[in-house]
Amino acid sequence: MNTTLAVVVSAIVILITALVVITIFSGGIGQVGTLTNAQSICDTQAASSCMSTKSMPITWKIPTVSIRNADGSSAPKACSEVPGVKGQNCDAYGVSTPPG
Repeated sequence: MNTTLAVVVSAIVILITALVVITIFSGGIGQVGTLTNAQSICDTQAASSCMSTKSMPITWKIPTVSIRNADGSSAPKACSEVPGVKGQNCDAYGVSTPPG
């Protein structure tokens, strides 16, 4: 029973670590998408980062998503600039961070 618990806990720790690494190193500009796609991507990255590191993603203020404008052009934006994201800190994603 203790061995099974250790294996399950180890698997969860490995998955969370992988998620953090993917979040940190996925800073390249992705495909051009709609505003809704950008909001979803940014909210997902923020929620994952907040849950695992209790801080916003390292790439939050770096232009990593391209949003298609009404005229068909695209402009890279940082998640912090995407209108409609849930918030600019982990509290908005349901994760309380220690003061300071």
